[in-house]
Parts: sequence; C-alpha cells; structure tokens
Amino acid sequence: MQSKPVAIFANGDVVSGMTVKRFLTPDTVIIAADGGAELCRVLQIQPHYLLGDFDSITEDTKRFFSKAQIIERPSQDYTDLEKALDFAIQFWPETITVFAALGRRADHALGNLLLLQRFDADVPIQFVDDYGRLRLLKPGRHTLRGGIGQTVSIVSFVPVKNLHLDGFRYSAPGMEVYKDFLGVSNVYENGTCHISFDEGKIFLYEVFEERKDG
Repeated sequence: MQSKPVAIFANGDVVSGMTVKRFLTPDTVIIAADGGAELCRVLQIQPHYLLGDFDSITEDTKRFFSKAQIIERPSQDYTDLEKALDFAIQFWPETITVFAALGRRADHALGNLLLLQRFDADVPIQFVDDYGRLRLLKPGRHTLRGGIGQTVSIVSFVPVKNLHLDGFRYSAPGMEVYKDFLGVSNVYENGTCHISFDEGKIFLYEVFEERKDG
C-alpha cells in the first residue's frame, strides 16, 4: 500500500479552515473521530471515514456525510482519538496530523497528551491548533528548521537525560538528568537548531511564525 498522509479531526477546540487547509493535500486520508465530524461539517471538509462509538455526533451529521465509510468502534476501553490513531496506522502514513485534540475539557486534553506520549507506532504525529503544532520527540538527535525569532516550547513530563539544545536563545548543555523539563517560549536563534537527548520523551510546540508575537 502506498504511504499517504492522514488527518484526524478530534472533538476539541475548533480549528480554523485556514489552519487546516495548510496541512491537507489532495491525497490526505481524512478520519473524523466521532464528534470531530461536526468540525468537518463546519469547515466543509469531506471525511473518508467516520469512526468511534458515535456518542458525540448527531444523526443529521452522519446523514450529511453519507459518502463516508462508517467504522464503528463501540468499546469504552479506548478513547475515540486512540481508536482513530490505531485505525490510521493501516494506511502506512507518512504523517498523522490531528486537529482539535486540545482545548474544551481539560481532562480530554490531558488524556490526548498522554496518548501522544505513549503511542508506540513509528509514525510522526502532530497536534495542530490555530497557534502552532505540537510534536513528540523520542531519544536521539533531532534537526529542526524554523524562522529566526520563531517561538518554540520544549516540555517533558518524564525524566530526561543528557539534554542538549543548540541554536536556541536558551540552551541546555547536556550531561544532566532532569526529573522533568519546562522550557516555555524559547526562540530559534538560527534557522537550523538541534535537540538531542538519551532518555525520556519531549513535547515540542512550535508557534506559527505569523503568530510568534501574538
């Protein structure tokens, strides 16, 4: 199967059509996770799949998207986003972009962050809102490219060993173990920066360049 990008619409804070469209391509596989179909309807985006236990989607919206394939996942042991991510893996995706995963209920937002942290598939996943995108970095060396002056936050909820931050306004020298790490509103000082660490997992949030002063 040819690898394709996948976009998942969750049921958090609404994301603007302008933001969404910059991450979609003609061959993107679009999955609406239950109530995420309501956002698709608002944005006039046709999903290929409606997936979930369907406790957050109206029957009218299901009828509206009659061309979409219905994937019922009634189990209450997993969240709708978790089900959607598991389903997305079958497409061997280049990337998985999740819209509206954060905001609204804090417990849902925290659960989705935990889900991103523990998701084991070797696929780049990003959570996108109207201000920027959130990714999870695993141990190793990561090369990042952004605009000089662009805001970036680097946060970990788990221990991080030997963290190096190079090319940012606020650096980290390595050879330390942090029980957690909070680096909110760091800044790209170079167009190419590097993050490396030996153990742990790091959330990286990059503010869109046009919002960097907002």
